[in-house]
Amino acid sequence: MYSLYAQLTSKYPFFQRSRYKYIAIAAVFVLFLYTFFHIDRNGLEVSSRLRNPFRASSSSSSLPNLTAIVSDAASYFTNYPLPSSAFGELGRRTELLTSWIKLSDTLAPSFTPNETATLDSALNTALLASFPFLRNPSLPYTSTDFHTLQQANRAPFTALRHRIRSGTRGIVIPAGKPQFRFAAHLIQNLRAVLNSSLPIQIAYAGDGDLPHEYRAALCGLAANVSALDVLSVFDDRSLQLRDGKAGWAVKPFAALASDFEQVVLLDADVVFAARPEDTVLRTLGYNETGVMLYHDQLVSQNKFVDRAEWWRWELKKAGRTPSEALRKSKVWTEGYAEEGDSGVVVLDKRRLEVLTGLLHVAWQNSREVRDEWTYKMTYGDKESWWFGMELSGVPFAFEEHYGAVLGDKVPIRSGANVRRNGTASVGLKMPKEKVCGFSIAHAGEDGKLLWYNGSLLKNKAVDQKEFTVPEWWMIDAEWVKGATKADVSCMKGGQVLAVDADALRVMSETVERAKLVDKAFAKLIANLES
Repeated sequence: MYSLYAQLTSKYPFFQRSRYKYIAIAAVFVLFLYTFFHIDRNGLEVSSRLRNPFRASSSSSSLPNLTAIVSDAASYFTNYPLPSSAFGELGRRTELLTSWIKLSDTLAPSFTPNETATLDSALNTALLASFPFLRNPSLPYTSTDFHTLQQANRAPFTALRHRIRSGTRGIVIPAGKPQFRFAAHLIQNLRAVLNSSLPIQIAYAGDGDLPHEYRAALCGLAANVSALDVLSVFDDRSLQLRDGKAGWAVKPFAALASDFEQVVLLDADVVFAARPEDTVLRTLGYNETGVMLYHDQLVSQNKFVDRAEWWRWELKKAGRTPSEALRKSKVWTEGYAEEGDSGVVVLDKRRLEVLTGLLHVAWQNSREVRDEWTYKMTYGDKESWWFGMELSGVPFAFEEHYGAVLGDKVPIRSGANVRRNGTASVGLKMPKEKVCGFSIAHAGEDGKLLWYNGSLLKNKAVDQKEFTVPEWWMIDAEWVKGATKADVSCMKGGQVLAVDADALRVMSETVERAKLVDKAFAKLIANLES
């Protein structure tokens, strides 16, 4: 059947432009016929498998067809690798591969071990052709069993799925030496103050990124804190993550490498006001989709037109229309510049589509792609999360509000109350105060402060000693962004909100814990500053 398809695509080039769509249709159609029907002298009849769908078919006649189709696709993917610019086309491939893996999982009970291994090998070859970082030449498994080591080398995506421990959930904090101090503060925030019981993994990229003495210090701060070398799982040749050279890029690989089934990925400079297990892992959007993301500040309207056009072009190349989440986006619909704050990302890797969508996110952060596209078109990794899921057809949820400001209440000077168009505000009742600070804050589903970025310091970019416990915040109003990281950003035109007492207590206690940690690790911190 595939040879007929090849003849058709060579004769009619139109079908080549939708190659993967028609391969998928053909695969599903053939599997449907072979699995649920049989042909005899009386014609096409329903098979016993369809009459009793809970009984596995004794026939494996559908396997050669799926295996042949996947093998042909794997050969095509290998012979025609995608360039670093092919974001949308990789989304097509990712969605297609996901559908084949799901078919394989569904039909697996009717396969023999040899048949399963053959199909698994074809699937892994196709995945490796699209995501070469999956190959792990160092074979990180401690097992000396030959079959286990062989599987890690020949079927790395299968091995990656097998790494995931069923029923687990935990926090992953990517941290190199520059993030060491903030990671220590975050561990205190989560364990000592909030009493979070979630296990914590400190993810790093090789000994040069986070040397042994720093890992030992972090892991010794609290119970159930461990270290995870991302490069023990993935091939660094296409990533160039080693020794912390890539900064943000390690984050999606940390989420992939973790053996947690549900991952709460946190930047080291995040501060939580409530336990993650009681909040971000229980949001409606996360439970519906398996992906919970957070918005950035709403700024720079219509100032990054090329970025917006690029997003739309790649979505078109992926053959997709905007998802429900994207249709609600003010960045997508109103032309603002910054969509995602990736300080917190929550992922349910039990869902296959989330795991494969994460592969696309990771690809965007591989060396060639990030250097030539991702980090040129956007700022760091932060937009790659929603964009990778969107292009791969994976549902995701954003928080309800865009990023809020957290800081100090500041009077608005006389004469500053003007409309956006510059006309006087005579006769209008304008707010007389704004909120200014250096942190972007996020509300929980209860409307209270949930978490913020930027660390416990007032402004980590200019002063490494001054801590702060901000008492005010503002949400869903107009941002006035500082020109540089040394300049304060403000929000005006909205209601000035007092931070609730519970959040103030958490922040105050975390600051005191952080000061103690700084004293305990004074030598290690001093070595970083020298």
